[in-house]
Amino acid sequence: MKWSSRPGHDQGAVFFVFLFTVFLILCSTKGSCFSSSGEVLHLTGFLRTRSYQLFSSDQSTQQEKTSGDYFILDLLSRFKLETKHESFRSLAVFDVEQDLRQQSDSDANLNACEFYGQWRGRHLELTAGKQIIPWGVADGFILTDLINPRDCRQFIIPRLDRKTSNDFLIGVPGCRLKFMSGPFLFESVWITRFVPGKYDEEGIWAFAPPSSGGENPEAETPEPNFGNSEAAARLMVNGPRSQLALCAFYGWDDDASYRFDQKTMQLRPFYSRLRAFGMHFEASVFSSIWRFEAVRRAGDDRNGDDPGIANDSVRALIGWERTLWGTTTVTLQYYTDRMLKYEEYRKTASRNRPLSEKVATTYSLGINSRLFHEYVQPQLISYYNPQAREIFVNGEIQYLLVDHAIVQAGVNLFDTRDQDEGLWKFRRNDHWYLNFYYFF
Repeated sequence: MKWSSRPGHDQGAVFFVFLFTVFLILCSTKGSCFSSSGEVLHLTGFLRTRSYQLFSSDQSTQQEKTSGDYFILDLLSRFKLETKHESFRSLAVFDVEQDLRQQSDSDANLNACEFYGQWRGRHLELTAGKQIIPWGVADGFILTDLINPRDCRQFIIPRLDRKTSNDFLIGVPGCRLKFMSGPFLFESVWITRFVPGKYDEEGIWAFAPPSSGGENPEAETPEPNFGNSEAAARLMVNGPRSQLALCAFYGWDDDASYRFDQKTMQLRPFYSRLRAFGMHFEASVFSSIWRFEAVRRAGDDRNGDDPGIANDSVRALIGWERTLWGTTTVTLQYYTDRMLKYEEYRKTASRNRPLSEKVATTYSLGINSRLFHEYVQPQLISYYNPQAREIFVNGEIQYLLVDHAIVQAGVNLFDTRDQDEGLWKFRRNDHWYLNFYYFF
């Protein structure tokens, strides 16, 4: 086994992050570990292994895989260091991952997922560093949650709910300022540089949420300067049984666009600007939780006649959730994506590819249960797109072995009408999987 950093992170940067974490811990404690105020330094984390086996032959990837092929994806150790001292808090989350998907040397990669310091006052909270900032109320869909890019290299689909979806999110460097007064909360975010999403280099494993394009070729990232930074703001009002938020985002579209290069006579991928304005609302009414989220997305193609850049669009979601019999939670969602200036798009769209729908809709169903004193937790998640007749179904059972160890076993089933396009781009990749977690 040898040590290496992920693409885009050199060894020196990883070593510097590690040393700076130790420095933050020492500075924030300042000997208070020996005081009577209690424990200040917290170390938590988990160990994980993931594996799967295909049901059928696969025709959608560049490497040939046949029915019965068995893969162990990776071995992952995650360490979370947290310090608290009066009004200051620091957090560092590191992953040590051994990727077993490659046939060559298995490298142990050290990656800093989150790394920041946080100061809290009476009405203000300032956070600086690499951080994850989830917004929105949707389960598994991308609407107002635009700050953090996604890591879509996991072929094994995790639980697609807002409580655990942070495993998909990639930390971004920047500053976040919160102002809190009574029921009001104002949040502003400044991201120092654009961070693209991560997709498998060979195109073998790539899960993308249904509201994402699911493609991220080798596009040139914007230069890390002030003019190319990103910004977001949110105003939230919290009531006794409801929550309303208005959001704004100005940055880069994580889904790459294309432009024809006259010199090479080829399409060149690049990232275009994205401006988004939206809102999300959640309320508890008659023992049910109702959710609504909407966003207006505007890109660089304001006239809608550039086929290489996504048209402006309006996305909206309505969700309903209710707990039945005290142990089972049912969630229903309706998602729609309406393309604006559709006629201009049709006139200039390439004839070699099928036209995108003017209005695309997706229905989702989620059922989660906690049985036998929460030792057994089955779940069912399904997504269906009626326009393309695409469906994805995930069934899983989680079992608590001991206090700190769980095992997850499940199946992922895919079906789509189109052999070249589609939400999931998996086609014949039905498989069962087995995950093991040990928490400490």
